[in-house]
Amino acid sequence: MTIGGSWCPNCHDEAPFFESLYKQFHTRGLEIVNLPSKRPISSRTHPPHAFIQRYGLTYTVLVAGEPDQLNEKITQANNLNCWPTSFFIGRDGHVKTGPCRIRRPANPVAHEELKKEVTALLEQLLAEPIPTQNASR
Repeated sequence: MTIGGSWCPNCHDEAPFFESLYKQFHTRGLEIVNLPSKRPISSRTHPPHAFIQRYGLTYTVLVAGEPDQLNEKITQANNLNCWPTSFFIGRDGHVKTGPCRIRRPANPVAHEELKKEVTALLEQLLAEPIPTQNASR
């Protein structure tokens, strides 16, 4: 799950990176949910549909409201005020790591390190067994 906004420059860096991860790992069970907050229209704002189209996003994008509503909507993320912030959730539904913050491509060494770290984490999480659910009657 990633939290950001189309008005956020770092979110513009994260979107194509996450789209590449989604394409690489979706068939193994990876799901990405982007919860962008919206801000009033300005010269820096891209409506969510334009943001999705710009980066060809094929993962789920759900508008989460205004940035100041974030703590009320995602109560487990106390005082969240950095965009983007990503949480990695295991097959068991528990948060495994987070928050993870993007390292911009302008710093190629750090960005490549981030890509390796996230790819290794996804490999580990996707290798976890899929929990079974017992149906009770």
